[in-house]
Amino acid sequence: MSLRGPSRPTLPSTEEQGEVGGDRDLYPEDSTKEMPDRQSHRAGQEEMSERLHMIATLTPRR
Repeated sequence: MSLRGPSRPTLPSTEEQGEVGGDRDLYPEDSTKEMPDRQSHRAGQEEMSERLHMIATLTPRR
C-alpha cells in the first residue's frame, strides 16, 4: 500500500481539508503516521496550492 500516488485512499477528504488549511493542521499526529515521508506530503501541499491558485486566477473578480 503506497501513499505516493495522486489518489490517497487513506485520506479521502484531503482535498476538502486542503482548502481550509490542510489535514496536517487538523490531524497533526495522524498525518505523521499515515505519511511518514514529508516529501510526498509536501508535494501534495504544493499541488493543492497550485490548484487553488489556478482557480483564483480563473475566477473573475467583481
